Amino acid sequence: ACSLLTLKRLPVWQSNGTLFRQMVIEAPMSPKSHYNLGVHLFLHTKDIDGAEREFKQTLDLFPNHIFALRTLADIALKRGDKEQLVYWYMKLLEVTPEDERIKENLKRL
Repeated sequence: ACSLLTLKRLPVWQSNGTLFRQMVIEAPMSPKSHYNLGVHLFLHTKDIDGAEREFKQTLDLFPNHIFALRTLADIALKRGDKEQLVYWYMKLLEVTPEDERIKENLKRL
């Protein structure tokens, strides 16, 4: 039985992309599954729009997810979208009010 289950699961393990997409299907209410897929899309496939959707889904499930907030700020910076960058920096300061780097970045904007 274990061997059959393993054989059935093998296609999911063919790549990180496949694994992370399957995680989102199997655990759609898990912020971690959306975050992991977002990181994969952002870093490995360069699908910025897809990554942004996954990070926003992460925040819908866990609003104080610091890494999703930081990456969304990075995406706004990469796009040159000052309005969105300020928005994400303000959200970051709600979660980490002691972050001097974010405060300095906001002053420069």
